[in-house]
Amino acid sequence: MKKNNINFTRKVLNTGEFHSEQVVVTAFPSASPSAFLDITSYGYSLFKRGGRFPIVSNTWVFQLQTEGCAVVHSEGESCRLTPGDLLLIPPNVKYEYVIPKNSDMRKEFMILRSGPLPEFLFGNEVRNHGIYIRNDDPVIAALYRKIGLIMKDLSGDTLEELSVELYRLCYKIRPLILGRTASGNFEANLRSAANDFGGRISLEALSKKFGMGKYSLIRAFHKETGQSPVKYMISLRLKHAEQLLALSTLSIAEIAAACGYSSPSFFAYEFKKYFGTTPRQFRIQAHSR
Repeated sequence: MKKNNINFTRKVLNTGEFHSEQVVVTAFPSASPSAFLDITSYGYSLFKRGGRFPIVSNTWVFQLQTEGCAVVHSEGESCRLTPGDLLLIPPNVKYEYVIPKNSDMRKEFMILRSGPLPEFLFGNEVRNHGIYIRNDDPVIAALYRKIGLIMKDLSGDTLEELSVELYRLCYKIRPLILGRTASGNFEANLRSAANDFGGRISLEALSKKFGMGKYSLIRAFHKETGQSPVKYMISLRLKHAEQLLALSTLSIAEIAAACGYSSPSFFAYEFKKYFGTTPRQFRIQAHSR
């Protein structure tokens, strides 16, 4: 089977500087003009540190972060990628990689021909909730590597195996897509975050925990709770503190620490701001009832 192995360096002029991306890709003709799922290229690229790389494709692109970190901006969405994370990019969606100045970044990618299956499996969810997919499942990375190995030695005898592995990858990714958008899974993630009283409360930390980009997370929280993510999580901690003040004999400093506050004075400030009374006053009133 005829294949093209391409190795090139792409240079992008951005803010007066050239940034380089080294790309190795294997491309081959369509296996079937009527295929529901047809891959046209598989490769990997190295983004040099400090670069900014705008990208757009006219077909679906699946990308797996393999080394280093990056921030990706896409149509009002920003997310931080770490190794194992995925991007699923629909046709004609513009996005930009921003690489930190202290390290390079590597990714593996697949470029699919336009077909009905990716749109059916992922289209609505990705367009409504963003292109970033949090992933810590090693099976997905293993499937990427297996598909890459098959494509290196692709022949008529291995086309069926390639098709099977592509379908398997899609159906491993689909639960990750549904898991971040379905309200039931959102509630499960919310319960997990609510029970993590020692964890950081920041938009970035919550975005990682929920497996969603920051703007998608804000929209989901407003839809499900009517509040911003950070404000809602702080309210849960303060309500937990309220219960501890009323029912336990822990000191206020111990309660502050149990609710994730390293500073008892800041805990008292937040508590009064939320409940209109200090922790000490609340405890006195609760015990006098």
